[in-house]
Amino acid sequence: MTSELNTRMSNLCAAMKRQGIIVYTITFNLTEAATQALFRGCASQPDYWFNSPTQADLRNAFRQIGSQLANLRLVR
Repeated sequence: MTSELNTRMSNLCAAMKRQGIIVYTITFNLTEAATQALFRGCASQPDYWFNSPTQADLRNAFRQIGSQLANLRLVR
């Protein structure tokens, strides 16, 4: 079951990235390397994945994402 869910998640992430969607991922209080790799691979860029072992790290991750999104410009 886990393998199937991981495959579905990977496929969904790849489809979103092909459509030009920027994907950020965050893991919270997670030490399992395989799951961290799954979320890292799902992110649009390696630095769009945030590992947050503590609440402070989680808050910092959201601040960084917010800062990056504030610098985006929408173009049509």
